[in-house]
Amino acid sequence: MCKFYRDWHVKSDGVYGIFLHDPVSFVALVRPDLFTFKKGVVRVETQGICVGHTLMDQGLKKWNSSNPWTGFSPISVAWTVNVEEVLNYINGILKKP
Repeated sequence: MCKFYRDWHVKSDGVYGIFLHDPVSFVALVRPDLFTFKKGVVRVETQGICVGHTLMDQGLKKWNSSNPWTGFSPISVAWTVNVEEVLNYINGILKKP
C-alpha cells in the first residue's frame, strides 16, 4: 500500500515520499498540544482557475453587508505543527508490536 501511494506521489507531484494528511489529522485530535489553531470561516473554491483552493477569513475585518463570508460559523484550523513530535508520535504508533 505504501509503495503504491509513494509511486503515485512520484508520478503526480514529483515527490519521492508520501503525504501524511490522514495520520496528522488523527494526531491533531489526540495530541492537540502539538499544534496551534486559529478560528475562521473556511470556504473552498469550486469554480474557475482556483478550483480546490481553500481560503479562510480569520475575522480580522468586520463585514457590514452580506457576502460569501457571512452566515457561516468559524471553525478551528490547525495553523502550526511541531513536525518532529508529530512524526515521533506516528512512528511510535506504527512501531508498536
